[in-house]
Amino acid sequence: MNKVPIRLHGGGNQKFASHLFKLGLDTEMLLNTDTRVWPHLLALPQKRDPLNWGTITADWHGDGFAFELCIAPQTCIDAVMYNTALAFSWIKAKCKIQSFEVPAIYNIPDSIYNNAPVNVQQLGCTPSFNVYADEHIDPSNLEKTTRTTGGHLHISHYNMDFDWARRAVAWADIILGTAWITLSTNTPSDEALRRQFYGRAGEHRLNIYPDGMNGFEYRVLPGTMLSNPICLSLMFSLLRAATTTAYDQEAPAQLSEQAREAINTANPKMAQDVLDALNYDTKDSMSRDVLRSFQNHKIPVLSMDDWIYKGLAMQGFVRAMPKF
Repeated sequence: MNKVPIRLHGGGNQKFASHLFKLGLDTEMLLNTDTRVWPHLLALPQKRDPLNWGTITADWHGDGFAFELCIAPQTCIDAVMYNTALAFSWIKAKCKIQSFEVPAIYNIPDSIYNNAPVNVQQLGCTPSFNVYADEHIDPSNLEKTTRTTGGHLHISHYNMDFDWARRAVAWADIILGTAWITLSTNTPSDEALRRQFYGRAGEHRLNIYPDGMNGFEYRVLPGTMLSNPICLSLMFSLLRAATTTAYDQEAPAQLSEQAREAINTANPKMAQDVLDALNYDTKDSMSRDVLRSFQNHKIPVLSMDDWIYKGLAMQGFVRAMPKF
């Protein structure tokens, strides 16, 4: 069987050169002091609130019962990791946080839910679109105290149009979404349950960013991708590979359908079959090697202090790999 070639980077081709992509992040998490803390009890607004601290380009707010961190688009993965680590430093100091958690699904105590304002109880994160026109179940069918987390990756390019972006979402399912299923530390049942309601294969938003660039937000992954800066770096690297590959080619229909089913059912074997069908660009095997390391050893879930240290000192897997 001939393998499907993918580009891990754009080389010197300015039409899709890697260094001309911009990458951003918005992701949800739960925070703990000596007990679980909730955004509304810290009087955190339920809308974007810029962090006015040094040079950091980020904002921080409540998204229902979870905390949401947004990192503004950067031209390299290192800068995203650095700004995320700076944001964690600010959050830890400001909110006296001891640890964070990023499950795919979580439950809210009845006493917290019943006493929360209506705008906190309401389900958000709409609108969301799907390249396969695949409808998820209305999230209101979840138990009222059950919520999911989202880890949303943003990518844009000065040369991108929305046709390219839609192709890239399908390629991202093949390259990135399936990779996540093979290394997720969530149980397959939690991953699959989450996708019944949110984050199905193909889920995205098309965006025009403040700098005028077209791009998209890949909305398939749970917040668990934030567990480790090396893991988060890998996710961005694979998203950039998917977008580069999609510049001038549609995703193969059969492989795309396999990826879609593997993601929505959280089937690691099917996801690995999709990955095994890919022929990585031999010029850059770092993403492939890090992915294999995580598949063999699982993602180390870091404390907030360790995340800050690795994010600031290593700035992603390129520098971290010798110590990983």
